[in-house]
Amino acid sequence: MKNYNKHHLLNFITIIMFILTALFLYFLNTIKIWTYNSCNIIKIDKYKYQVIVDKKSYDLFTDNNYFFYNTKKYTYKITSNEKIDKEISLTLKVDNKISNERIETIMLPDTKETLFSLIINNWREK
Repeated sequence: MKNYNKHHLLNFITIIMFILTALFLYFLNTIKIWTYNSCNIIKIDKYKYQVIVDKKSYDLFTDNNYFFYNTKKYTYKITSNEKIDKEISLTLKVDNKISNERIETIMLPDTKETLFSLIINNWREK
């Protein structure tokens, strides 16, 4: 009984650390964040851009109507699409001018994944 009375602070800290560890693992499995796919776009006109994508990226373009460039959100409309071999060429009409460069990289929202699955996937890739 004397040891319990002497080490009550150590027992309290151990219980708090156990609770914080359990909360950390719970939030790793419940919090979800977006993953993004990157695509290169080619400037045709001031507000028109062309993208050559595969089937998965094509589905992302048709499911969404926006993309991100330099942390800014841009909306677009698909004006035409042509199938070239296994890839698809899309012409996009963007509401605002993106930049003055000829080729840019944009980010399309893909899926929501938990933090734990992102950590595991990144660990496996390396």
